[in-house]
Amino acid sequence: MLSSDLGKEDVHIETKQAFYQLFSHRSLCYTDQISMLDTICEGEATGQLIGGNLTLLVSTLGTPFELDTKNRILFIEDIDEEPYEIDRMMTQLYMANKLQDAAGIIIGDFHNCYPKKRTESLSLEMALTSYLTSLKKPVMKGFRIGHCSPQTAVAIGSYATMSTHQRTVEFESGIALPKDKIER
Repeated sequence: MLSSDLGKEDVHIETKQAFYQLFSHRSLCYTDQISMLDTICEGEATGQLIGGNLTLLVSTLGTPFELDTKNRILFIEDIDEEPYEIDRMMTQLYMANKLQDAAGIIIGDFHNCYPKKRTESLSLEMALTSYLTSLKKPVMKGFRIGHCSPQTAVAIGSYATMSTHQRTVEFESGIALPKDKIER
């Protein structure tokens, strides 16, 4: 995302601030003040943050680079995919137990993901949530993570704590500090 967003002259100031936050020792608490968050399934979870672009994540299935979601917070986002394609990819993640293994799921931005070729189609909402509602683990959507402007940068591999009751996700800093020096 660096070249496509931060490389622009007109990059949104909030995008810049979120990027610079990655290099601080402070955690980021994502709330409704950043963007409107919706709860799909209630609950709380803490785990290492993994994920990214849904198309790329699904392409790793069955390879040595396959994503391990066990007890982790999975976030997904994508761009320019039609809902039927999103549905296919969500089915693949479900069939590979990636959704079931995750401690919680965060849905980022799905920019320009609407029906283009078909007059009758699933909605993006249906494609994303059809498997998620039965998981009985925290699932939230509405995060400005992905191909949007402004966007929030998060450190893959750092830890996150999500609470649908408080409608927050706290993303720990991506910079490692001794445990007694971490600001919360």
